[in-house]
Amino acid sequence: MHELTLANNILRIITEHATKQKEGCVQEVEVVIGELSGVIIEALKAALQAVLRDTSYEHTQINLTTIKALAKCTYCHSEVNMDTFITICPKCQHTHLTIIQGKELYVKSITFD
Repeated sequence: MHELTLANNILRIITEHATKQKEGCVQEVEVVIGELSGVIIEALKAALQAVLRDTSYEHTQINLTTIKALAKCTYCHSEVNMDTFITICPKCQHTHLTIIQGKELYVKSITFD
């Protein structure tokens, strides 16, 4: 389950920032996840609960924000919403698309009180 590895990496990032901050408690963390990132949101939530349990971040609010997947058709240059990696341009019916967004996975912000 790579979500457990991701949760451990998120915990590492939180810990690094909290160490640099030196004052205040981590109140909230926002994580951005693209629809095409391959992350199973519910599995990541469960993994985060497991890795944060019995740490000083156990009661930290973790917000997972999903980013829609968008691509640009290389033929007609239309922007296309993607549900999967294999998507057909609704305007010209080509499958040659360049992903603009949707593969992201990063910690956007950490809020201290």
